[in-house]
Parts: sequence; C-alpha cells; structure tokens
Amino acid sequence: MLKRISPNALPPRAAAVDAPTLAQASQIVDEVAAEGVAAVRRHAERLGDLAPGAPLILGPAALA
Repeated sequence: MLKRISPNALPPRAAAVDAPTLAQASQIVDEVAAEGVAAVRRHAERLGDLAPGAPLILGPAALA
C-alpha cells in the first residue's frame, strides 16, 4: 500500500526553465510584441524553424 504524505513533506520543485533560457524567451516575446511579424520572422529564421524568405502562414495544400 502507498504511504500517505502531506503536501509539506514533498521536496521542492525544480524550476521548469533555467534563468538564462527564461530571460531569452522573455526578450523574444518583448520583441514580437513591439515589432510584430518582422520579429517573428527574424527569430524563426535564426532558430532554424523557418527558411529565409519562406511564408509564415501555410495553406491547407502545404500541410497535406
């Protein structure tokens, strides 16, 4: 049988994301909020998620 413990007996949770990663993600979000599509494109290309000049929005035919 499982032992019942109180929530206070649980070990502390580790952060889901380390501080440098959180800071970088926050910067990206701030840039996208300020610059819009240009920032989305720049970061997507920089991170390798989008080829330079590729469309940001794909139609149904491209997804099939």
